[in-house]
Amino acid sequence: MSTSTAIAPATAPPWNERVAEWAGPLVVKEVRGGLKSRAFGVAFGLMLLAGFVVVLVNAAMAGNSNEPRGAYAFMGMSVAFAVYGHLLAPFIAFRAMVKEREDETWVLLVLTGLGTEGIVRGKHLSAISQVALGAAATAPFMLLSYLLSGVGLTNVLLGVWWQLGTSFLLTTAAVGLAAQSESRLERTLGHFIVL
Repeated sequence: MSTSTAIAPATAPPWNERVAEWAGPLVVKEVRGGLKSRAFGVAFGLMLLAGFVVVLVNAAMAGNSNEPRGAYAFMGMSVAFAVYGHLLAPFIAFRAMVKEREDETWVLLVLTGLGTEGIVRGKHLSAISQVALGAAATAPFMLLSYLLSGVGLTNVLLGVWWQLGTSFLLTTAAVGLAAQSESRLERTLGHFIVL
């Protein structure tokens, strides 16, 4: 009699392990480091505070008058996110990439086998994850502005997508500009362009 061994099908790894494998170790390191940074913590906290204050002030003003205050609340939250998503996040991403060049850790990362594409992808995905979390902090307050009347739900959703799209483009441009700069003069010029 021959014994046959049953071959069990290989189980697929969990989705988070597959994403980490696709993204690479630098992406995981950069995302963790970026989310633990003081700049992100302060900006995230200030966006939550701004959203709370803007919605409460406009809700109190709507209670005192019959004027719809949704458009004012939406504009206030749009400005709060724009300061982070259009100014701070691209600049932080640019500085993170330039820091790799100035500290000369870029060469060490390339020698580990990550390659320049993996390094740029790690920095970019880290910055985009921070922008997405910033949007997650402000989007609920933007949606609350719909309840204060004066702005349609379609306009709120389009405004949120517009903010995310422009933040993505600006952050991508900042990382690309920093990745292409070779000399100190180019990096200094890049600082002015990003600002």
